[in-house]
Amino acid sequence: GREYVKIFSVSESFLIKSAISSFSKILPEKKFLRIHRRYIVSSQYIVAFDARFVYGYDFKLPIGRTFKQQVANQL
Repeated sequence: GREYVKIFSVSESFLIKSAISSFSKILPEKKFLRIHRRYIVSSQYIVAFDARFVYGYDFKLPIGRTFKQQVANQL
């Protein structure tokens, strides 16, 4: 299953043994946004979004159908 979460920071990446749903519960809600069943993004790195994607300076990630309203409300 999806028992691992890969975390990307500015300088490196980490792999931890945890389900993304469990991991999302320990992150501060005001600083991180769940945008997809596979992605959580730090709000400070989001520069734009539209109906389908969240954009950062060096990334473009899809917004999951079930997360569209939440993303729109928080951004």
